[in-house]
Amino acid sequence: MGVTTLRRFALCCLSGVLVFGQGNSQIQLDRIAQGVSQCTDIQSPRDGSGRIFLVQQSGIIRVWREGALVAGNFLDLRGRISTGSERGLLGLAFPPGFAEKRYFYVNYTNPAGATVVSRWRVSGANENQAEAGSEQILLTVNQPFANHNGGQLQFGPDGMLYIGLGDGGSANDPQNHGQNPRSLLGKMLRINVEPNLARYEVPADNPFVGNPNYAPEIWAIGLRNPWRYAFDRETRDLYIADVGQNAFEEIDFQPGSSRGGENYGWVTMEGFNCVRSGCNTQGLTLPVRVYPRSEGVSVTGGYVYRGARYANLRGMYLYGDYVTGKLWGLRRQGDQWVNQLLIDLGRGFSISTFGADEDGELLIANYGSGEIFRIRGAAGAPQLSSAGIVNAASFQEGLVPGSLATAFSSGVLAANQTIAASRVPLPISLGGVQLRVGNVDAPLLAVARNAGGEQINFQVPWQLTPGERVSVVVTANGASSAPVEVPVARLAPGVFSQDNVNALVIDGTTFGLVSGAIDRNSTYVIYATGLGALRDAVADGDALSGATPIAGSVALSIGGVPAQLLFAGAAPGFPGVYQVNFRAVAGTPAGSQDLVLSIDGVAGPSRKITLVP
Repeated sequence: MGVTTLRRFALCCLSGVLVFGQGNSQIQLDRIAQGVSQCTDIQSPRDGSGRIFLVQQSGIIRVWREGALVAGNFLDLRGRISTGSERGLLGLAFPPGFAEKRYFYVNYTNPAGATVVSRWRVSGANENQAEAGSEQILLTVNQPFANHNGGQLQFGPDGMLYIGLGDGGSANDPQNHGQNPRSLLGKMLRINVEPNLARYEVPADNPFVGNPNYAPEIWAIGLRNPWRYAFDRETRDLYIADVGQNAFEEIDFQPGSSRGGENYGWVTMEGFNCVRSGCNTQGLTLPVRVYPRSEGVSVTGGYVYRGARYANLRGMYLYGDYVTGKLWGLRRQGDQWVNQLLIDLGRGFSISTFGADEDGELLIANYGSGEIFRIRGAAGAPQLSSAGIVNAASFQEGLVPGSLATAFSSGVLAANQTIAASRVPLPISLGGVQLRVGNVDAPLLAVARNAGGEQINFQVPWQLTPGERVSVVVTANGASSAPVEVPVARLAPGVFSQDNVNALVIDGTTFGLVSGAIDRNSTYVIYATGLGALRDAVADGDALSGATPIAGSVALSIGGVPAQLLFAGAAPGFPGVYQVNFRAVAGTPAGSQDLVLSIDGVAGPSRKITLVP
């Protein structure tokens, strides 16, 4: 494998970024409106007008524009809906192309307490007023109790309308709606409301279409009370905040590549805990974030920040707690999720909903005070976290001298781009970015920002001493981060993977990427980091051209069987990366097996590798 190919792999296989900062240093709120009591939804029509529509549980929708509330109501449903408890006007959605279509959708509970999803038209005479009498009811779902109505509407990136419904209420889902495949309650629904305006249609690619045991409208099951959900504008990922029963609140996640059908567990599970004895967790999609009653009581989902103003928030999912007023940020780092408190607004701030304006800037409502705020992130210096400085192959902590590492950062690059070193020795500055490790400028392989976040790939200076802790500082365009301390380890073996699961395996003859199973007679190569000292010295940022072995003792097992080792040492021409040449031996079991690399008895995390029968 050539240097250019491996560089590309090293960049693409790392994703996500950590959340940084302490307490409220990352978040400030600017009030833009007041007098919007019991706000349940904030929506932008994304029609170029800059307007924000504010939904009130009592049954009215107000318009905010150019710094003030517009006189009068956009829509007034008072007198035709039920309110109180968790009932009322709960959701609003504008279809793609709203500027031309001039109609919108709402979700409310009718006088009988049933959920209603309907379409309304905008007045031809006044763009800030709905046309009286234009309602077209599309869906009515009976609700057995007054609580757990869900109520949000969102058009997905696929143009379909997603409807989040709670389990029907009471406590502990007494009618088992969450796991009943024929019930629409406790589900995420997906329907097509356009272009056929006469009635909704079920998309042909819904996961349960054709299955007589399921209602075809269902997209996902096992929700208790999804109180706000949102699609990431860039990645199409779906985040669902599901309110818990007595112990845990949770954030559920569906990747943009999903075809639906997830079961998020309620009422079998609450968070990671079984609700009912003898519960079977097989096939369930567990939350990516759970928090207990000591942190909050009722989760309110928000949005992934995709605005351009605040680099420290970019790519972060913001959400809060209605009762405690805590507001958190959640990010994905590789195959892990990292959460941090951004600000504690206190119990007087009832976080009832979030919103995103046309530019992706975020808003938040205080249900009790009737105030609407813009969320403002910290500007200025870039940021690092000690937990986000990791082995480039394994994502584990511990910088190993001479090895390639990754620093997940925030606020380093202003736009999505990749800046890669074009030569060896590696430079100590790329695009105005420098990284200082233990008072030594680290050689940089690449600096990148994409929808997942920011990362800096660098070589750990050889002169660091294992066992010590060193400070790490990133500087971007003259501004430096606060120093963070990280441990230095002698060894931290890690094998590069294709997907954080399967080992990246190279054919030892053709040096092409192996996409299938390996055999027991051929030579293969894996690339790794964290294997420690080499037998020959090499300068920081430089690479050896010949076959230089590592100083330690190497062991490689596949399915528990020792492999034949042919070479373990520096990858020629590539600073900070090691390669191991091997053959699987007779007796190595067929199929998917664990591959484990050890140096001097220190084992790295296992990767999967597949062998022919």
